[in-house]
Amino acid sequence: MIAAYVGKLHQTWDQWLPEFRYAINTAQQESTGKTPAELMLGRQLLGPLERLIHRPPSPDQAAYTLVERQNVMAEE
Repeated sequence: MIAAYVGKLHQTWDQWLPEFRYAINTAQQESTGKTPAELMLGRQLLGPLERLIHRPPSPDQAAYTLVERQNVMAEE
């Protein structure tokens, strides 16, 4: 995969290792039906665009949601 991507620029192959690693870790394997990331981490990896779209809640938001849920449960 590296040789096909780099082509004649053999001096720069190491600059592309993060992209290759991401491609390999997020490719679904035929034998398992899962990605290597799912098998090792138990979850799918998010790409750069997905991280922008699906940002995790800030700690304040998570705490606020927890307090809201506790209040609702206390009222029931």
